[in-house]
Amino acid sequence: MEKTIALARKINPDAQTNPIGSVDELYDYIDWLTTCMPWNVLKDAEYPSLYDTIDQSIDYIWFLFDQPLEELEGKG
Repeated sequence: MEKTIALARKINPDAQTNPIGSVDELYDYIDWLTTCMPWNVLKDAEYPSLYDTIDQSIDYIWFLFDQPLEELEGKG
């Protein structure tokens, strides 16, 4: 997770739209996700439809988890 967090931070260094910079911050973010409303993920964003805000909150966590790591190449 440390490597994927570092890669995600390199691609998007903006702490507003990429708030995780460490494994501890990942744990805090996951804890927060279990109780927040989807429209709270992007603090200053316009409030689009509920579907869009839920989609955005899910997209962010997958952006973080889906960073390509050399050691996982070819492993599915």
